Amino acid sequence: MADQLIPNAAIAGIKVLRLGLRPYAEVWELQKQLQRELIAQQGAQTVIFCQHRPVITIGKSSKPASLLVARAQLEKLGIELFEVERGGDMTFHGPGQLVCYPILNLTNFRRDVGWYMRQLEEVAIRTLAHFQLKGIRVAERTGVWTDAQTKIASIGVRISRWCTMHGIALNVLEAGSGFAAINPCGFEDIRMTSMRELGVEVTLAQAEEHFLKHFEQVFRTDELSPG
Repeated sequence: MADQLIPNAAIAGIKVLRLGLRPYAEVWELQKQLQRELIAQQGAQTVIFCQHRPVITIGKSSKPASLLVARAQLEKLGIELFEVERGGDMTFHGPGQLVCYPILNLTNFRRDVGWYMRQLEEVAIRTLAHFQLKGIRVAERTGVWTDAQTKIASIGVRISRWCTMHGIALNVLEAGSGFAAINPCGFEDIRMTSMRELGVEVTLAQAEEHFLKHFEQVFRTDELSPG
């Protein structure tokens, strides 16, 4: 486990944890612990980067119809399933996906859930732009898209006493075959893509480097990209 401090003074003291490939349950428990400590003013703000072994998470807004296969079939496929406390419907995490879990106190930024989610989208949009990919927002749909039916980054958060957990997943090397088992985010009419599928030769380490750089920039400004 490597850690560092974001150097920019505007968001100084935010710790960065790079965990590599980890089981979902392990990182979920870590998030909850860090959020509890932050609420109690006994811990630091933290940004976690990781990948997960194949897992489907079920958010608070999930509909049973969003799961397209039997749970027993998921076990055969080696895909774990967790019901979690974040907002949103179902999503899939797997190797090749860059997952970022910011544990922040929004009192230090802005007490506005919508603002926070737009900031996370902005980080992904700027990261994609660095690699000459255009990410967009779609009205009434959270996340980052390459067109109105194609999604490349998913967002789901949990906020308690203005302290955040869960976060954003950017498909870098692949979207993940596990998405075929669900209606991603509850939508039947969308497909998932990845940076690699769109023709960008990029490593996870490179994507993470630029994601962190743009995270620093975005969380010290309210400026958003159009669209």
